[in-house]
Amino acid sequence: MKRIFFFAIATMLFLPLLLNVNAQMMGWGSNQNPPSQSDLQDEENMQNQGLAIYKNLKNGKITCQKLTNNDYEKLGEYYMGQVAGSTQNHVYWDQRIQQMMGEQGDTQMHIVWGERGSGCLARGGFGMIGFGAWNNMMGSWGVLGGLTWLLVVVFLILGIVYFWKGISKPHGK
Repeated sequence: MKRIFFFAIATMLFLPLLLNVNAQMMGWGSNQNPPSQSDLQDEENMQNQGLAIYKNLKNGKITCQKLTNNDYEKLGEYYMGQVAGSTQNHVYWDQRIQQMMGEQGDTQMHIVWGERGSGCLARGGFGMIGFGAWNNMMGSWGVLGGLTWLLVVVFLILGIVYFWKGISKPHGK
């Protein structure tokens, strides 16, 4: 029982390392060159413009019908900036998206984020981000996905412990 407890504690200690590897794959703390001061300032300006649109939308000063794709893009910049945690991380994300889908794909991604985040989704369907509210941009299933992976890791550890005990038992003479 002590071994199972030890393995469970070890798993909990190593789980943040596993999550950090995933974060590095997404561009956080990667070996990419740091964004230029100009890129950071441009991103911050877009996010501030998105924040202003967000506030006006929530205060009722503007409505969804008055928003343009340019407004949705700025809203998407704001929402994505909130999720990224820092302007630098957001710039890294944008660089990765542009590598995969081009600059036009990056723009479209921000527009869809803006439409969904504002509640003004005008296009219907599934969009380019995924299926419904369970799915986020990168294809994971949020808390449900995290719990699933945690259970998979715990069951793997318990299975290893079970088989290790079976292998290490002295076989009867």
